[in-house]
Amino acid sequence: MQSYTGATFNRGPVARVLDLAISVQESQGKIPLDEELKRFARTVTGSSAASWVCPVSTAAAVIEFVADSLVGGVLDGTPVEFQEKLRRASEGMDSGDYLRTLAGTLRPRQGVAALVPRTSHGGLGSGGHLSTARRIQWKLGRGW
Repeated sequence: MQSYTGATFNRGPVARVLDLAISVQESQGKIPLDEELKRFARTVTGSSAASWVCPVSTAAAVIEFVADSLVGGVLDGTPVEFQEKLRRASEGMDSGDYLRTLAGTLRPRQGVAALVPRTSHGGLGSGGHLSTARRIQWKLGRGW
């Protein structure tokens, strides 16, 4: 979870996905955006800590929330660095639409996250990690 509101714009999944989009654009077609988003999804789902703090579905939801907030003018006071990063990433496209597209691409079972291999126990990832719900049930069952 983000420790303060400003972290949504200068750290965390929104900033990271925008950084990926900018690096893809700067590669001039050498790196496909889908491949970078798949790598992001694999990295998050392959780490129990990252999956616990901000799973791919949450990252997609935060990106979509920022997109919806941009439309309503709620985020007019966002950091200048974030506005510049979003302008560079969206390349003239409507910022809200661009963020919604990224969110839809990331959303599990719809976008690239659906292509991340599932483990034999049904969870995402490759390390035999328990799903978040099962981890909570396990901890509650142990009196935590």
